[in-house]
Amino acid sequence: MGPVNLVIAGIVATAAMTLFTELVFRLLKRKYHVIRVLANMIRFDRVTPVHTTPQPQMIVAGVVHYFIGIIFAFLYSSFIVWVPDWNPSLRALVLA
Repeated sequence: MGPVNLVIAGIVATAAMTLFTELVFRLLKRKYHVIRVLANMIRFDRVTPVHTTPQPQMIVAGVVHYFIGIIFAFLYSSFIVWVPDWNPSLRALVLA
């Protein structure tokens, strides 16, 4: 898989996981937002008001969140290369 495809895979996978997390926590009626939590970590704060305008920390947190997803895509890709004898179905499951 080429680097461009890995970046796209990292972005899509991160978006899917983030949307899944948002959906589950909305169904459970609990407040948990991945990017907001990361922004609080960047600000060294525990709470960000829910209805605030996007602050620089929120933007940086979003970029960091997706960058971590892209790094994971590259790590998974390099892990799969080390195990060439795997069944293609098992390989797809690990990448998913």
